[in-house]
Amino acid sequence: MLVVVYDVDDVLNELNNYVADTVGIPHSAINRYKISEIDGITDEQKGAIIELYKQVATFKNCNWKPSMADICRVQVSGEAEVHIHSTSMNQDIADFKRDYLLKSIPGLTEDNLSLVTTGEVKNPHSKADIIVEDCIDNLLKYDSTVIKILIDTPHNQFEDYGIEARNSDIIRVKNLDDAIRLVECIVNMYKLGKNMQKAVD
Repeated sequence: MLVVVYDVDDVLNELNNYVADTVGIPHSAINRYKISEIDGITDEQKGAIIELYKQVATFKNCNWKPSMADICRVQVSGEAEVHIHSTSMNQDIADFKRDYLLKSIPGLTEDNLSLVTTGEVKNPHSKADIIVEDCIDNLLKYDSTVIKILIDTPHNQFEDYGIEARNSDIIRVKNLDDAIRLVECIVNMYKLGKNMQKAVD
């Protein structure tokens, strides 16, 4: 059984696009995962971004990607289990995410939700075989046995991390739809491999 782990913010939703629109800056302006490291915006705008991350209303009002409803579809194969692993700035946001995700994603169970709050370290998911993230730093915490899928955003470009794409074990995809298709392909190949092994045995 493969364990597939999805992050939430800027993976299942469009958090930073909403935040940028609210602050009045281009989407591309949020080009670092750590807001303090962003160049080209004022300290006041940085403060406004961080304040928005602390408000439940931000997560209620930002766009959630329609294809998030499909992430558990891969479980039908019998060879995969989908988990969600996400950090929030406070417990109210974590509680909103829990309720919203369970309501919006068929097949997701509360037991497969790991929602930590700021102050807790977002350690690697202990069972992950495939991880879908927007944060390179979080992906780099996983060892080479884990398949790492990165949703492309302005804040996670390889060159900003001194990483050469060709030397990376991170697979960059355009969007969530592509990530879901890739996960399904990997799981299907895994199932095929198991079936072929049974035939040989």
